[in-house]
Amino acid sequence: MKLCGKTDQPVSFVTFDLDYFKKINDVHGHLIGDEALKMAVNAAKSACLKK
Repeated sequence: MKLCGKTDQPVSFVTFDLDYFKKINDVHGHLIGDEALKMAVNAAKSACLKK
């Protein structure tokens, strides 16, 4: 955030809750949970970049 302030670049944050994420980790393990998080982040990025 400091760098964005110094370089006059915009910054934003997205916060969301993944329903049943704990269950994914508990049933399938943390490696699959990590992949689920990556997929969620990529979906959010894709939605934000659409014009």
